[in-house]
Amino acid sequence: MSLAALLRALRPRRTIRPTRDGWWCLGAAVGLGFAAMNTGNNLLYLLASLLLGLIIVSGILSEQSMRRLRLAAVVPDEIYAGRAAVVGARVRNLKRRLSTYSVALEVDGRRLYVDRLPAGDERLVTWEARFDARGRGRLPGVRVTTRFPFGLFVKAGRGRAHLRRLLTALALYQARAVPAPPRPRRRAGVGEIEIALG
Repeated sequence: MSLAALLRALRPRRTIRPTRDGWWCLGAAVGLGFAAMNTGNNLLYLLASLLLGLIIVSGILSEQSMRRLRLAAVVPDEIYAGRAAVVGARVRNLKRRLSTYSVALEVDGRRLYVDRLPAGDERLVTWEARFDARGRGRLPGVRVTTRFPFGLFVKAGRGRAHLRRLLTALALYQARAVPAPPRPRRRAGVGEIEIALG
């Protein structure tokens, strides 16, 4: 095994970042731990251990929520340059018994939220994408994040390549010329002439 392959194997699959509440929880746990060691107060040891246990449970439940999720791209048959197109991702939960909770898909600065996805179920999430030039193009990458269960940490999939690996290049066609709508006309009656309005 080469060094690069070993580094890829050791690289964590997800990143984790504390939220503002998470920083407060970590700070309180460290402060209570120092206070417990200095005073020997059993109540302070108990509070510090409760906060540390809360952090551990949060990590386990968030990992369970993101495990065995699969994304599949959903794109229209024809996409025209300069026009908005509705594209999407089909989110599947491949777990046999456990549901997935509170998962967000981040794409182009937007957060698309999936509150609950039962075991074996799937959900279609859509958004609008616009491509300026014709030719070959790619959809932007999608990052899957969760703050489940307590909102102390934001756990995200590594990088933004979840959908990028699944998407082939899209063929973008020249935008079609849209014919102008017909001008409304007033029907001619007896002794009248037909005049275009506008």
